[in-house]
Amino acid sequence: MSGNSSTLKILSIIAVFVIVALVFSFYIQPWFQKWGATDEEIRATLPGDDLVPGSSVVYTRAITINASQSGVWSWLVQIGQDRGGFYSYELLENILGSDTHNADRIVPEWQHLEVGNRVRMGPKEGVWANSSNIVGEVVPEKSLVLITPGASQTRVSSAIHGNGTWSFILVPVDGKTTRLVVRGQRIESQDPFIRLLYGSVVDSGQFILERKMMIGIKERAEGKLQSQTDDIFQVLLWMAAFFGLVIAIILVLVQKKWKFPLIIALATVLILWYLCFLQPPILQGILLDLAILMALARAIWNIFST
Repeated sequence: MSGNSSTLKILSIIAVFVIVALVFSFYIQPWFQKWGATDEEIRATLPGDDLVPGSSVVYTRAITINASQSGVWSWLVQIGQDRGGFYSYELLENILGSDTHNADRIVPEWQHLEVGNRVRMGPKEGVWANSSNIVGEVVPEKSLVLITPGASQTRVSSAIHGNGTWSFILVPVDGKTTRLVVRGQRIESQDPFIRLLYGSVVDSGQFILERKMMIGIKERAEGKLQSQTDDIFQVLLWMAAFFGLVIAIILVLVQKKWKFPLIIALATVLILWYLCFLQPPILQGILLDLAILMALARAIWNIFST
């Protein structure tokens, strides 16, 4: 490969990366950080906002649930890996090793939490051993505030430390309708790389799981729990698109005819965003993944046909 060609390849890759980063930073991230929330809810001071000094609001999200506060609370209060689960993508959580199982019924033994109780995110052993959140504030049928693990002093007690808060607020609309408002706060790292990592990878994954959790609470409180088959298909479609992206990037790096694989990589990023964040019907997702597969097959064919 000539020097000019190598330079063009590097500059093209950088340009694509910059475009992707700008689109994510200015359009996608602001959208999912305030998903479902009104301007009033975003500006509001909520329970838990002052529990970890130095933390700042990262996101505020909300969803309307056609059920009373008590009906929603019964599902919310039993969250936890060793309790009712998190009503999210069970397959994805378990691929990550959390060993989570979502409840489809209200369990009396899980209906009580007190300040200082631990709400586990994963098993007590292995990589999840220190993943417990601690209840920092709880007002039955109104709010539940969890303190995320960390070393900073909290206002709860000298024995409880944290890096931020994960707050769930139930706001009555009327006797049969409730707004579930979820707010996340954290102490931002001073390291630019860590902030970039959290702002892109961690926050994106957290939104995907949390939105499903909010929808899962809504479905259960309304008595309209959907089939888990669609959730499994959604996760498999995301994984297929992700592996397609990895293959496209490898082709860009190793193939002399790299422009077509670079276009595939960019298109796959957009498809992956679409599948994960907007979650179209399963059939549409299958067709998009097939399009990625066909494009990759064409790119690989080009390698052996020259």
